[in-house]
Amino acid sequence: EMCIRDSCYLFEPDVRELTAHGPPPAGAVLADGCLLPLADGAADVCFSSNVLEHVADPRTFLSEMVRVTRPGGLLYVAFTNWLSPWGGHETSPWHYLGADRARARYR
Repeated sequence: EMCIRDSCYLFEPDVRELTAHGPPPAGAVLADGCLLPLADGAADVCFSSNVLEHVADPRTFLSEMVRVTRPGGLLYVAFTNWLSPWGGHETSPWHYLGADRARARYR
């Protein structure tokens, strides 16, 4: 989520996620977090919660957040530690047995 001049935007790469509960919310943009459609320093605040563990290239994702956040702006990143009891999200606590086994049990 980004806040730009009193506006907030949600960036989501999967149109199914944006429309899962009806029309996309106001400010929703179909875009990949690793290639944000914003100019350098455009955002006052850049917020990500429980996304980092799902992206293929976390370094690029974080670099994009830094790139689009203005100097002196606020960057907030939170994620669930895989080794915590909640690390496997819906596969908890089976993720302790390995991601492949947790996925198989979930399916």
